Amino acid sequence: MKFFKRLFKKNVDSSTQQLNTLIQHRWSLKKINTNGHPTIIMKNESFVTTYGFIKEYPINCILAFKLQLPREDGLPNLMKEPRLKKLDNELFEVFESDMQAVISAIITTQGVRQYILYLKDLEEFTQRFSRIQFLFKEYRIMTCNEFDPYWQNYYSIE
Repeated sequence: MKFFKRLFKKNVDSSTQQLNTLIQHRWSLKKINTNGHPTIIMKNESFVTTYGFIKEYPINCILAFKLQLPREDGLPNLMKEPRLKKLDNELFEVFESDMQAVISAIITTQGVRQYILYLKDLEEFTQRFSRIQFLFKEYRIMTCNEFDPYWQNYYSIE
């Protein structure tokens, strides 16, 4: 539940906390059918209004991994895969706690979960990502990065 509380909770302490609150407060949740497969899309709708800070995050990064024990329909089975919630929490903590990156969407379908992030600095991301890989070796998380200063990947997510 901590993961969902972080998505929808509103806290204000410092300017970083205020920015963090802004980008975590407006998540949408959609369940759609993609080529006959159920797909869950959680998208941070705060970015739709194009806050001025997106220029600070020009690098698009996709983290992807196979779920270990998905349900028959390919969606997560949190009862059989409790570490998935811990991974969700850790990703937000490692990447967004000081706003070095923002998680803009999470897509789950066909036994695969993808996180769409935007980064300030690739070297800093690499260091933090190695921590995630170490803590969650069982997931074999893959990453792909590209320069996307206008957030085209984010805006293409329906």
